Amino acid sequence: MIIRNYIKKILARLAIRALRKYQTKLIVIYGWDFAEGLREGIYNLLDLKVNVRRNTEPITWDLGFPLAILGQNYSSNLSNLKLLIIIAKSYLRLLIAKKNSSYTIINLHAKTVETLKYWFSIEDIALLIIVPLKTTNIVSENLELSIGKKILKLDLRPEILINPGPSTKYNFPHLNSLQQQIANLVITLDKRIELIHGHKFNEDEIYQAITKIDWEKYLLAKIKNNLKEENR
Repeated sequence: MIIRNYIKKILARLAIRALRKYQTKLIVIYGWDFAEGLREGIYNLLDLKVNVRRNTEPITWDLGFPLAILGQNYSSNLSNLKLLIIIAKSYLRLLIAKKNSSYTIINLHAKTVETLKYWFSIEDIALLIIVPLKTTNIVSENLELSIGKKILKLDLRPEILINPGPSTKYNFPHLNSLQQQIANLVITLDKRIELIHGHKFNEDEIYQAITKIDWEKYLLAKIKNNLKEENR
């Protein structure tokens, strides 16, 4: 337990140091429904213009978040020895690496309040997006206040098709219902992303970002993850 707590503290510090040294703009998508689709949509959009990376496997355990920030293996079966080796490698990389402004997109879903609090001890988040959760919402008001204006809640229910509202100037008649929902979420985020990025995304770029998603892979992965959660 002592070694584990030491590893947690060191990884959080290294993650914060890496974000600041590399000037990484961190976008966190917290929740369950549509999290992966939204992550891929934003990733595809930013990838058109900037250096960006993202997690491709679900992150639900505490150390997964700082490990993903560090660009390391974030699977939950890592031993303490492997984690200590990762810490050493990450520390050395921070000593010799040059600054490289980039973006990192990570989607998360905590199983415990303790994990959530640990994640948000890493405060260098450019934008936190909260989507509907699979379980009871454990994002406390205190955590929301600590993030401040960087937080964006999306009131979305998966069974409802989100149609473009009066303030939305884009419409994509050739997208299916799921693609349309993700597109509208990206549109909702457009102004927030623009504040970070400094560039405006046009209709063609948003359409390209959405249609680039491997929807078959996305849906199969979501079904697989849901089955895993239900069997635990």
